[in-house]
Amino acid sequence: LCFTSILAKPPAKETADDLSSKLEKSIRRLDIGDTKKKNEHPSPCSQCKKTIPRIQCTALKENSDKPCTYSFCTDCVKKATGEDLEWIKNNNASFVSTNGRPIKHRSVLTNNKWACLICRGLCPCEYCKNVTPRLVFNAKAANIIQPPELTPVDLIYSEEEIWTRLQIRELLFRFGDLHKFDHRFIGPLQNVQGDWRLKRFGAYVVCHVLTILSSSIHYDLTCLDTEDTVPQKAKRILSGWMAEKKLSQVYMDTETRRQALLDIVLQEGMSGKRWLEIAELLAAAQVEDLPIPTNRDLVRKTRNQDDMDIDDDEEEERIREIELKIRRFQKSSRSLSLLSLKDELKLIHMLLELILFEQEVKQSLSVPNKTKEIELEFKKLSKEFFAEDTKNKSRRNALKNRMTQLSSVRDKQEELGKVQIELDSLETFIRDERLKFETQKIERDTYMAKAQRRTGPLGTDHLGNEYWLFSNMLSLHHGNDLRNSEPYWAYGIIIIGPGFMQSGERKWWSIKGKQNLSLLADWLKQEERIHSNEALGSIANKVYQRVEHLTALEWVVYGDGFFS
Repeated sequence: LCFTSILAKPPAKETADDLSSKLEKSIRRLDIGDTKKKNEHPSPCSQCKKTIPRIQCTALKENSDKPCTYSFCTDCVKKATGEDLEWIKNNNASFVSTNGRPIKHRSVLTNNKWACLICRGLCPCEYCKNVTPRLVFNAKAANIIQPPELTPVDLIYSEEEIWTRLQIRELLFRFGDLHKFDHRFIGPLQNVQGDWRLKRFGAYVVCHVLTILSSSIHYDLTCLDTEDTVPQKAKRILSGWMAEKKLSQVYMDTETRRQALLDIVLQEGMSGKRWLEIAELLAAAQVEDLPIPTNRDLVRKTRNQDDMDIDDDEEEERIREIELKIRRFQKSSRSLSLLSLKDELKLIHMLLELILFEQEVKQSLSVPNKTKEIELEFKKLSKEFFAEDTKNKSRRNALKNRMTQLSSVRDKQEELGKVQIELDSLETFIRDERLKFETQKIERDTYMAKAQRRTGPLGTDHLGNEYWLFSNMLSLHHGNDLRNSEPYWAYGIIIIGPGFMQSGERKWWSIKGKQNLSLLADWLKQEERIHSNEALGSIANKVYQRVEHLTALEWVVYGDGFFS
C-alpha cells in the first residue's frame, strides 16, 4: 500500500540527513581540539590603545622554568593595582601567587622585577573568571606546612654566663669519659640553667684537673717567665693543700691523700686563697682575661712604668689596688668566696681547657676519624636487623592466626598452649633484638657527636635564625636524672634569632617533642624547595636525626611516647 505520492522523498533518508547535519554543527560548537582557545590566556589589553606604554612581566610560570610572555598597559595596571612605572623602578617588591608562594623571576638586564596580573591572579577578564580546575589523577594536593610554635626561653643568667655553662657542658661531654670524670657531678649539668651545685662541682673539677695535670708526663703548654712546667705547678698546689690539712701524717700513699683532700675540699668549698692559686696557675699558662688579679699584673705594670709616659702617682695607685686585692684573696681562707658565680664558672672553664694540652687528649684528637666506617657498619647492621625483624614479625602473625584457628576448635587446648608459649618466646625475642639495636644506635649517635671536636650551630635559615643542638650529658645508666633537666637543652632544638614571625627582636627559643621537631624538619624541607637553599635541607636532616635519637631513647630508657 502507498499512502503518499510517488514524487515525495523517502522520510527515512530525509531524517538521516537532518541528524548528520545537526550532529556536525554541534561538534563544531564544542571546539574539540582547540587547545589554544582552551589552555592559553587571550592577549591582555588587546582593546587598549597601542600608544599606551606596556609593562613586560619578568616572572617565571608556576612550577616551570619558562618565562611569562604577557604584558599589560600602564593604564590597566594602574587601575587594578595602583602601580606605575615609577613605583616599579623605586620599589624592589616581592610578589606572591594565588597560593601564597613567592613568585620567582627570570634574570633581566635591569634590576626591575614585576609580576603581571595573570601571575598574581588579579586579572579580571572572562577567561580568568571562567577557568575551572582540571581533575588530575594521582596528583598530590599542595599542602602548605606551617612552622611549629616556638617557646621563648626565659634566661635566668646573662648570655655570657649561659655560653660559659654550655662550653663547660660540651667540653665535659667530649672529654669527660677520657679522664674519668664522675657522673655524679656531670649529671646536674644536663639542665643548663638548673642547680649545678656549684660549690661541690667547682671543688671537684679543680681537684680532679689538678690531679690530671700533676700526673701528666708530656704536656705541650709552657709556662711564662718561669722554669716550672704546668704539671709541676699543679703538683705543688696539691702538695700545699695537703700540707695545710696535715694529710701526710695520717695517710701513707699519695692516692689516699688525694681522695682525703677531695673530700675536705668538697665539704669546705673553694676559698678565695685557693682560687688565687688557681688563677696564678692559669696566668703562668698564659691564659688571658682572668677575673682575679695575679702577680703577672704587678710585673706588667712595673715594666710599663719605664716604657710609657704615665704619671708615677697614678701608676703607684693602680699597683697598690692590685696588691690590696691580692692580699684580700690570700687572707680569705674560709669557704666564703670573694668571686661571683659568673667568675667562678669562668675560672672552671679556663682550668678545664688546660687539659686539652695534655698528651692523652692530644693523642685522642690525632686519631683518624672513623665516622664514615662506623656509619657504613651501622647501615649494614640496620639492613640485617630489619630483614630479620620482618621475618620474625611474619612468623608472629602466622602464630596469631594459628591460635585463632585452634581456639575455635574443641579438644585443642594442649596444642593451643604450645603455640601460646612459642608466641610469647618470639615476642620476647623481637623486643630484646629491637632493644639491642636501639642501644647500638644510641652508642653510634654518641660517638658521632663526640667526634665533632668543635661545637657550632647547625646553620642559619632565611629568616636569620640560628639552630643549635646540644649534647645529652646523661648516659644510658643515668636516665632517672632527667628530673633535673629541661627537655629542650639535651633533647630539643635551641633557636637564637627573631623567630618565625619576624618580630625583629633577637631571642632564645626552644622546640621540644618529636611531633614538633618532625614538623620543623618538614617545614625546613619545604622552605628549601621554595628558596632553593640547600643549607635548610642540611638543618632538616640534623633535626630528623634528633627525632630518631629520641625514639631510640624511648625504646631503651624512658618508654614509648615519653618525647611525643
